[in-house]
Amino acid sequence: MAEVSDLVLEWASESAFIKQKFFRDHAPQVAACARDLARRLASGGKLLAFGNGGSASDALHIAVEFTNPVIKERPPLPAVALNADVAIVTSLANDFDYSEIFSRQVEVYAQPGDVLIGLSTSGDSPNVVKAFEAGKRLGALTIALTGKGGGRCATVADYVFAVPSHNILRIQECHLTLYHILWDLTHTLLHYEPGLRRAARAVSTPPARAPHADPPGPVDPALAELYPFLFPQ
Repeated sequence: MAEVSDLVLEWASESAFIKQKFFRDHAPQVAACARDLARRLASGGKLLAFGNGGSASDALHIAVEFTNPVIKERPPLPAVALNADVAIVTSLANDFDYSEIFSRQVEVYAQPGDVLIGLSTSGDSPNVVKAFEAGKRLGALTIALTGKGGGRCATVADYVFAVPSHNILRIQECHLTLYHILWDLTHTLLHYEPGLRRAARAVSTPPARAPHADPPGPVDPALAELYPFLFPQ
């Protein structure tokens, strides 16, 4: 049993070492990314996250952290995981190709000012790369969480966070810490930076009530006869 306990400590130490190395090397980039993320969300943008397998679970985790903050005093921010809807994902895979399950959703949902977070431990997942390419065309900010040198995502995304490991478990453990930090920094910046707070208030102000519309014109008698429940006399 002592050997098993030693293995536990060894793996935990390896995980901690990789995280420490990653954040020492990337701290300024993480801070800059969080600022861009906060600026876009404060200006009315939304976050779209996506990934495959374990990274799909991370995308769901990202969406729930922003949409329903664990710290209740923090405001919810719009975030969606593109791998969440089984019907949409399987229909796109069946009718087109699995490599397009995210890019086609990006083309439907993304607007200039939105943020895409794509997770791929290899950096080479075709559907993640294509989603980034679609997002870039639409003016979205693209953030890649990868490992193994970054892969093809490193040539496409605006921010590339490649964990210095080829061990998928260690990569995903670092990704989790990274997106928790991005979430925390985003809220911290929105709270303490006056410029971002003003932008957020301006976006949250409800639009003016539209003027009262003119009464509808006469209804076609044939239409009223066909749908009497819609046009009561």
